[in-house]
Amino acid sequence: MYSAGIRFEWISRAPRCSTPATGLRLAQVQAGNAQDIDRAVRAARAAFDAGPWPRLPPVERTALMLNLSAAIASAREEIAYLESLDNGMPFTSATRAVRLAVANLNYSAGWCGKIGGQIHNVGQPDTHAYTVKEPVGVVGAITPWNFPYVMEVSKLAQAIAAGCTMMLKPGSGGGRPDPAGGLSRGRAGLLPATHRDGPGAS
Repeated sequence: MYSAGIRFEWISRAPRCSTPATGLRLAQVQAGNAQDIDRAVRAARAAFDAGPWPRLPPVERTALMLNLSAAIASAREEIAYLESLDNGMPFTSATRAVRLAVANLNYSAGWCGKIGGQIHNVGQPDTHAYTVKEPVGVVGAITPWNFPYVMEVSKLAQAIAAGCTMMLKPGSGGGRPDPAGGLSRGRAGLLPATHRDGPGAS
């Protein structure tokens, strides 16, 4: 199990993931508890505080996000097939979900260099007021079981476009250990995690 740069050991609480169509077992996925969540948040916070992502120039962040989008698009049939098995939706719907995920990722990538502040006229002499938008830190995202892929990738895209780190809690009805469709396999050329913690960490 990987979350925010943590590799956890397999433990006894590992429910099976089955396809709704036939009940066939697809995989065995790791179940997290409160301690796992705390560790993941600490790792995500460490990545935010000390890692390169929040400090990357917007143009580099955009390029990496577009690389991820291209990796998802190149694996769209594989991802759609797995999503159909895992969620039970028709393959055509799963294919559309992947297309929407790619579109949302591309859109969010375009915002990396457009998130700025404003200068405000406060109506007071010799007064200068302005706002600055900065990454807030760790984003905790929760997604439901229905149409999960689009929502998972979209929330990821918005968080990382803003320079934040993210921890995702997917719906409990399925597996989907790799919601970014290639992120954990390094197919997008993204930056490696800078912090690892927990048993079995490497």
